[in-house]
This record gives sequence, structure tokens and C-alpha cells, in this order.
Amino acid sequence: MRVVGILVKWAGALFLISLLVLTGCATVEGIWCAEGFSSQDMREDGLVVGSVVDAVDETDPQSERLWGTFLREELEDGDDAIPARDPEELYQALGSEQYDALMDEYRSTGALSPESLHGIADSGVDDRYMVLVRVLRSDVEESEDSESEGDDVTYTKKSNRTVEVVAQVFDLEAGAVVWRAAGSNEMERETTYDKADWVERALSELIGMEPESEPDYPEAPTTRDVLTRLHERLASELKEA
Repeated sequence: MRVVGILVKWAGALFLISLLVLTGCATVEGIWCAEGFSSQDMREDGLVVGSVVDAVDETDPQSERLWGTFLREELEDGDDAIPARDPEELYQALGSEQYDALMDEYRSTGALSPESLHGIADSGVDDRYMVLVRVLRSDVEESEDSESEGDDVTYTKKSNRTVEVVAQVFDLEAGAVVWRAAGSNEMERETTYDKADWVERALSELIGMEPESEPDYPEAPTTRDVLTRLHERLASELKEA
């Protein structure tokens, strides 16, 4: 577990701490690779990142392309990098009408027809391979617990987001999938607040201060937050294909 942010606030009888916590680690499983295909093929024949489409929530297509940019950056990082073209370059090459229709097809079905794949190659895209990621799940769960020590009670409220995706690499010349994997990651934000009963009573008796109401559940991490670590793992697996 790794804490990546902290906010401390003294609020009357409440001592409030907000944390953004990375729980567990991103996992990639169910990896399938077509016979004869390897990461070296992408390095030699070219790879373009199509997008990271959201099949769960209505996400702005430009934001989806930005998620794809983050994946491209992970692919191009390190000594084993795979050079890749950005989703914006594919968008410009195909034009908005063809590109949007392509992403709508993948968002709704999780697949692309051979005709759609050949259409990309026929549009002058030089790269032989394209990677697409589809968000299948982005759920938020809330929970709370408490710990006591004498009169002191520590309360914790948590908001956890779990994201699941499937990633695929398409051979645009063959019109087929050549690599596939499923990935998941979760991240939580928690708010911890302490209050001592004797402090509340003393404040009430001396100055008539009403005890602070307990805080709401913290805002859950965004899908983008959770995807960041997942992109790193997906890129790592692709580099080793």
C-alpha cells in the first residue's frame, strides 16, 4: 500500500486526515498471443495507439484519446520501448467521421470487423498494428470502520474504485486480433477523523460549541487515476510479448 496524498485539518473537535491510497497492485491476466507474433513485430512494422474507450460511462472522446496518450507514453518508456503513434495522429489520419465510427464500434461490441480494420490500412495509415483498450468496469464502493483507544475514537471512511479493462492488438493487414489481455486495478481515497468524548463535552460546557458533524465519504479516485498504473502494467506485458 502506498500513500500518495495527505490533507490534515483541525476542525473544532475533529482532527481530519484525507489520504489517497494505492491498494494492492494492477494485475494483467488471460494473456493470449497469436502464433508467430511478438513485440518485435510492432517495433519493426509500426504500432499506433487507437484509444482507450469507455464502455461503462459516457466519456468525452477527447479524454479517451488522452488516456490512449498515457498508454503510448508507457510503451515508449525504457530500454525495451515500443515506438508508437499517438491516438491524435490516427484521428487526424482517418478524419473525425471514420475515427469516431471505428471507436463507437469497438466501444459497443468490443471488436472490430475485418472491413473496419482494412479500412484503416486503406486510409493511408502506415503502421501495421493498432492497440485498443476498452474499459469494462469502473465501480465505486464505500465503507467505514472505527477504532477506539480509551475515550478516543478514530473513524475512517473509504471510497474505492475498481477498474477492469481488456486490451487488444490488431493486425491491420490481416484484419485480425494478434494479442489480447485483461487487466484490473483499484485505488481508494480515505478520510480519517479523531474525536475524544471529553473534548466535545468540555467545548460544549465552556463555550457552547456544537461538535463538528462527521465528514462525508471522500470523493472516489477517477477512472483516469486508476488507469495510470494499469497502463504501466499493460505496456510492460506488451513489451515482453
